[in-house]
Amino acid sequence: MRSTLPIAFLGLITSTYAQDYTVTWEEELPIGSSYVQTDVMFPVFMDTTSGTGITWDFSDIDLSSTTTMIQVVDPEDTPNGASFPSASHCTYYPASGGYYYAEHTSASHIEIGRQLGSTVRIYPDPYIERVYPMMVGSTHSDEYRTSPADFGTTAWYTVIGSGSLLLSGTTYPNVLLMRFTSEFSYPITSYKWIDASTGATLMLLRPADVEVEYGWALTNLEVGMIEPEEPLEAIVATLTEGNVAIRYASEMTLTYSILDPRGRELSSGTLTPSSTTKQAILNFPPASKGLYLVSLTDGHHRKTLRFVAP
Repeated sequence: MRSTLPIAFLGLITSTYAQDYTVTWEEELPIGSSYVQTDVMFPVFMDTTSGTGITWDFSDIDLSSTTTMIQVVDPEDTPNGASFPSASHCTYYPASGGYYYAEHTSASHIEIGRQLGSTVRIYPDPYIERVYPMMVGSTHSDEYRTSPADFGTTAWYTVIGSGSLLLSGTTYPNVLLMRFTSEFSYPITSYKWIDASTGATLMLLRPADVEVEYGWALTNLEVGMIEPEEPLEAIVATLTEGNVAIRYASEMTLTYSILDPRGRELSSGTLTPSSTTKQAILNFPPASKGLYLVSLTDGHHRKTLRFVAP
């Protein structure tokens, strides 16, 4: 079950957590969250002071009328979620119809593909967006490709500061400042102020160097609140020619799909409920050796199993 917490209550959130200036995987925005990015009016004094205990004062920043609505949704609820069976998060842009799929684990947040219009693209070399934990001094570099024809983009960041951000009438006391650079044909550097209590990027500003100056500030944030749910219990037991055996336990009927590495469905079916561990033999059509996936769902939870065909 999901509900949301509006931005007016974020002060309560940050006061109930220690201001440790650290972002872990648990502090990232959960499914059910939504927010608006509002473009910043330039010129603006760009305070990017590094260090600890900094107060960045953007209380007088001018915001334009140009806004972008963004939602964090369950991949299963998207038109082509089945193409991204390992995705646990999806960032949705309703105005453009864009879906960006990510694997979110305790180690990192990795963008693995996207859907723009009717085009679905699985990245041949996914983009490692964040590595946890993030704190002052954290740095990471990644080279990724979004298509086979892509020569590659290099992105790297360093967390250079911590402190408080004053932004449009709201004070955020637990904030990290990240210097972020992306290079395709030439490097472009931006600065991101990240709320360490929610993982949300509160503001992005890009100086006018090789590109025109650009920026946005986060407004109307609603943080999704998800009640704990029991995960599905299932493991891969054995693999034989033409079959894969799994062991599972579920109070509800399960639907399964066997998928190849690109998310194409090879076979599917249903499994009867069982309160105790039960073994089921699933049809696995002859295929080349490599990694394959079994996606299981009871309509409320999902679990993805991996196995390697010899």
